[in-house]
Amino acid sequence: MGELALVTTAAGLLAMGMGAINLKDFLPAGAWTVTLDPRQVLKLLSGLMLLGLGVVLVVDPALLQQPLVAVGLLAVAVAATGVVVGVERLRRRFREGLEAASARAGIAGDATADGGGRSDRRRGLGSGALPSDDARDSSRLPMEEAMRVERYEFGEITIDGVRYEHDVVIAGGRIRKRKKGPSKARKKEFGHTPLTAAEEIPWDARQLWIGTGAHGRLPVADDVREEARRRGVEIVIRETPELAKMINEHLPANVNLILHVTC
Repeated sequence: MGELALVTTAAGLLAMGMGAINLKDFLPAGAWTVTLDPRQVLKLLSGLMLLGLGVVLVVDPALLQQPLVAVGLLAVAVAATGVVVGVERLRRRFREGLEAASARAGIAGDATADGGGRSDRRRGLGSGALPSDDARDSSRLPMEEAMRVERYEFGEITIDGVRYEHDVVIAGGRIRKRKKGPSKARKKEFGHTPLTAAEEIPWDARQLWIGTGAHGRLPVADDVREEARRRGVEIVIRETPELAKMINEHLPANVNLILHVTC
């Protein structure tokens, strides 16, 4: 019985290790979530149950004949797994907050360095002003001046003094709201509403820049890449903070953009 207890305890520790090592794994790429991979959670849960079983075998094997002990082992394992998952979620949210703050600081610094010549263009709106409903769907950018992303964080983006709280499509000097409706049917497939060729994608440029969000969670469906190849359009896919810096450094002519801002 002692050897069985040692083997059971060792198996429990091994299963716990397998579960804990990969707690950082997400669900399929592109999902905007802090939910852990269910397979790793199950490994952790089974490891805790085996560990508890091994401890009981060491202390008093006769305890296993009592139904309350078996139920208690399961309850303790479930509770301990819940604590570990909760702590991991908090850790992820904290890390994502730091990354988002770093991205905002970088974009804000770029905007401050070049903000002197843009006050006239933003006059009347004020920094960060929300546009009207019409302007929000289709805002005209002054083509004689380069576009600048002044601020970005999950949920909002400020372009040339106008704040948008939704995904945006920029084509031909106009900014409009991205209409996700045609892609929502494939949400279950990706765990997140993807960008698909069924949407109104602006193909009338040499390049299409796609910003996939603060942490790259916007899935880009294969049919978008296939359509781009068919039309001879080069696709550039980056996380939105990185793409914002690319826009501020140099936005070439003949480029359209789709920027993921919020889910």
